[in-house]
Amino acid sequence: MAAQTPAPRRQRDTGPTRTVREIVKERAGGRCEWPGCAERGCDVQHRLGRKIGGRFGEMAELLNGPAWLLFVCRPHHQGVTSATGEALTLAKASGWVLEEGQDAAVVPVRVRWWDAPVLLDGEGCWSAAA
Repeated sequence: MAAQTPAPRRQRDTGPTRTVREIVKERAGGRCEWPGCAERGCDVQHRLGRKIGGRFGEMAELLNGPAWLLFVCRPHHQGVTSATGEALTLAKASGWVLEEGQDAAVVPVRVRWWDAPVLLDGEGCWSAAA
């Protein structure tokens, strides 16, 4: 009898829950939240990279909350994730990319569905930034 090969270990999912993904998608109306984009969204974008801010424990829970996430189309997700130079400067100025130590609940973000920067909260709601 041949020895069985063990099943490959599945990498632990460190992203948002299905419920949080649905909250973010609903807030966006199913469309990419990047300003000026009308494409259907398909990805959830972390405003603070999990490798920077934390993938485990309390910080992972926080980073996977609605204030820290944006709903995007694949091109904008790839563009923001790999942004450098001018593109990264724009993403940071727009609130799409945060730096370590910044709090998504107090850093305004520009989105497709509002003319001015907004503040996102942990419940999936938003308010106009002062």
